[in-house]
Amino acid sequence: MIKEIYLKQPSEQETIKIDWSERANALVVAGYTISAIEVKVFDSGGGQDVTASMVNGSPSYSGTDIFVTLKNGTDGSDYSARIRVTFSKTSYPDQIQEEDLRIMVRQVGT
Repeated sequence: MIKEIYLKQPSEQETIKIDWSERANALVVAGYTISAIEVKVFDSGGGQDVTASMVNGSPSYSGTDIFVTLKNGTDGSDYSARIRVTFSKTSYPDQIQEEDLRIMVRQVGT
């Protein structure tokens, strides 16, 4: 399970760490490792893909920690980041897990 809500201000650009160990440990066969990550961000209002304007660079991982740099966003808007993680193990089928992270953009102060 990942953090339910990430709160940011519109001008912030910050790399966040997502601990995927709980989901990784739930795999029924031991020995799988992360082989790919896909992060897409959608506007909650209409479901429009806004990944290009809200994700800086490519997501990365180390062990079961996932790193994504989030930027921009419109004050007062909510977004949904779909995080899809692929696990691989030689001679076994890939395992794919997916979680959603709610992103709330709020300007605090003036």
